[in-house]
Amino acid sequence: MGSSARDLAGLHDVELAGLCGDGQHAAFGELVRRHGSAVRALIRRMGADAALADDVAQDACLAAFERIAEFRGEGSFQGWLKRIAARLYVRRWRRAAKLDALADAGDAIQEGPGVADADRRLDLDEALKGLRAPNASASRSATAPDFPTPRRPRS
Repeated sequence: MGSSARDLAGLHDVELAGLCGDGQHAAFGELVRRHGSAVRALIRRMGADAALADDVAQDACLAAFERIAEFRGEGSFQGWLKRIAARLYVRRWRRAAKLDALADAGDAIQEGPGVADADRRLDLDEALKGLRAPNASASRSATAPDFPTPRRPRS
């Protein structure tokens, strides 16, 4: 086993990916050993905490393992794996944002009009009662307030 690990360490990523396609799981382990920390670092730079970065990196490695036959070797394996990880992270982030928005909307619906709204309505009713005039002249002044006459400019 030690000699096979040394043999795998000397192979190029494209060769290791080919071996993975042939069912050699140790070759994929070597790819993860080489590039796993770079994937985690990318996810951390994108804004994830350490635990989430580990989860996304693990999910990306699993997705890459399942789709290793799709790796054509046109670019680097690390770039391909990072692209998978970044897409997974963005998908998680969007899903979490949608859930947060739905939770906020649900909280607003459940709260409904609160006690503070009832207090404001009572204050408004009291203010309106205070504006009602006891006689007609006061009523006219309440509906059509007198504004000061504008001053003429000095010449």
